Amino acid sequence: MRKSFFFKETASAVQNLTALINESATALISMWNVRCQVVGLLKMNQNLKNHDLAERFSIGSGIRGVQLESSFIRQSWEEQQSMFSWVLLNAACSVFEGWLAHAPTGVDGDSANRREKQKKLQRPDEAEDVLRTICDDHKDLQAEKSFYKFYSTNKKNSLMKIGPLLCCYRVFKEMRNCYMHNACRANDSCYAAYTVYKSNCSKMSLGVTEIPIVNPITSGDILKPVWRGVVGLTDIVIRLIITYDAEFSKTIYAKDSFLN
Repeated sequence: MRKSFFFKETASAVQNLTALINESATALISMWNVRCQVVGLLKMNQNLKNHDLAERFSIGSGIRGVQLESSFIRQSWEEQQSMFSWVLLNAACSVFEGWLAHAPTGVDGDSANRREKQKKLQRPDEAEDVLRTICDDHKDLQAEKSFYKFYSTNKKNSLMKIGPLLCCYRVFKEMRNCYMHNACRANDSCYAAYTVYKSNCSKMSLGVTEIPIVNPITSGDILKPVWRGVVGLTDIVIRLIITYDAEFSKTIYAKDSFLN
């Protein structure tokens, strides 16, 4: 059976994102069950200390120093999900950036120009023009007839929706930047990305059954990602990667990759 993606990096990225969703869902379910048990035990015996809880829940795991009371009593379930969502959000953005780092952007040997094109392929106002230029400048008719004809039929290929998809991705990317560099507080860039997201992202424009959820954002707010929204982001990233993969499959780079 023929694979669904042309470049091996695409298969790896999609596999990693799918695994992240599955593993994070499993971890959250486990956290919910531990939360229920911790709350129940403390209701029955309010004198239990953190070390008592640790002996009950951490023994055999090799994990030490866990503050179970802080995590499961002082934090709400929504707060705990939000904290966990940052992990998935960071990973999803990193996988996309990592995939783009290996994408055939047509500037081999020029690292600065290559990085600039990678950045532009993440921006809704520039990506389509950059993608079109790369594919036009390096088009190979054999690759287009042999590879593109097949790989462009992937059901997640979203060539006509790149703009809205990147508007959605961008607000999450700006949230991630604020998490990394602004103590989780929204800055003006994050607010601007949220405004664009609100104006451009609908089920129809994205081609999805559910719009990835983003809590309302105002500059200076503490950001709180929603896990279900971040799961939706991973699907957006998968669609972008598959779309770029298909477009690049009609270039000389695809032909060279196949021959090598």
